[in-house]
Amino acid sequence: MALAGHNGAVSVAVAFTDNQVDGQTHANSIGAYVTTDLFGWGYADAAATFTGNTLKNCDYGLYVENPNDPNTLSSPIPPP
Repeated sequence: MALAGHNGAVSVAVAFTDNQVDGQTHANSIGAYVTTDLFGWGYADAAATFTGNTLKNCDYGLYVENPNDPNTLSSPIPPP
């Protein structure tokens, strides 16, 4: 996983700008990962903006999840 964002209960979007990510075709590689999971400390809203980034050779270009709410789509988005 190259870029990851979770807000830790802060209501400001995490900004990722002009990053170059190469997953090198590794199995299950993720270019960018956004989650509401606070990794053992509960869940909180998450927001991220991506501007001018290049994600290549990743199994999943962008992976977005909300594990706390089964009615919310977790959406792995493969690269083009």
